Amino acid sequence: MRRGAVRPRDAVALTARPLGLVLLGRMAAGLRRPLSAGESYIVQAWPVSRDGRKLHTASAIFCAEGTLRAVARAVWIELTAKD
Repeated sequence: MRRGAVRPRDAVALTARPLGLVLLGRMAAGLRRPLSAGESYIVQAWPVSRDGRKLHTASAIFCAEGTLRAVARAVWIELTAKD
C-alpha cells in the first residue's frame, strides 16, 4: 500500500455510521478508486428500506470533484429495551 493511502477497511468504516442504537447485521462494500489521507471527501448515506427492526441502508464516498470512490450496503438491527 502506498504511503498516505487509506486502507479499504477504513474507507468501509466511514460508510457505516447510522444514528440510534443498532447492531450491524451484515455489510457489503466496495472500493471503486483509492482514497488518500489528507484529501477532502463527501460521505452520503440514506435509508433503503425497513423490515420490522431491520434497517437496510446504503452509503457512498465521493471525492471533492464528485467521482465515486466507495459504496456500501448494510443491514442494521434496531435494538429495543428487551435486547
